[in-house]
Amino acid sequence: MKASSAPIAPGGVPTASDDAAETGSLVERAYQALRSRAIDFAFRPGETVKVLALSKQLGLSRTPVKEALNRLVTEGLFEATPSGFVARSPDVDEIVDLCELRSVLEIAGFRLACERADDAGIEALAAWWSTVSPGYADLSVTETTRVDEAFHERFVGMGGNREMVRQLRLVCARIRFFRTIDLDRQDYRGPYYDDHLAIIDALRRRDADAGAAVIGRHIAMSRERAVEVIKEALARIFTRKPAAAAR
Repeated sequence: MKASSAPIAPGGVPTASDDAAETGSLVERAYQALRSRAIDFAFRPGETVKVLALSKQLGLSRTPVKEALNRLVTEGLFEATPSGFVARSPDVDEIVDLCELRSVLEIAGFRLACERADDAGIEALAAWWSTVSPGYADLSVTETTRVDEAFHERFVGMGGNREMVRQLRLVCARIRFFRTIDLDRQDYRGPYYDDHLAIIDALRRRDADAGAAVIGRHIAMSRERAVEVIKEALARIFTRKPAAAAR
């Protein structure tokens, strides 16, 4: 590990808090790098990832990499087994469950926004969407997913519950890969666009029930559709090159 660049205590001796801060920074660096790859299924489902190989690639010791992987286990992106850390596998029930959880979070957030958001905030959301919407149909699928997540996160954030926003981000991260595949169909873009307009209209009218109905329909993922998405996901995952870090 490189020498600490943290401030040195009087007498030239690093303090315990200095060392803890540096360790935390290294863990966060490993966490962000591995989380991004895991979300995109850069590690193949069921694959045991090698901590030593990952630490060499990231230029870190094994300790922050292991701590980062343990954090990712709690988020459902890896599993801890006796043989090591194993990359997650797509699961129909998990996707359906996460979509239902996302719907619950967003409906609750929308209801809070109807109660708490000021008119200026609502109009700011509408104005932002008006700048994005003209080219919505022509966006790449990755950008469409990003814009859709941003839209939903913004109105949930208007409810003022920061923990709700944090949990929504975690849920969206875990299903992003599958939503990207699901959105990679032009026939879905029109209904998604119309739903966003309906959500803004319901928010302007403070009509929580109308907005909740649209959000529930917008997010719904049937078990049959989840099966189709997973089949496509596995086809994409196993036809691309494996992550260099996992070899």
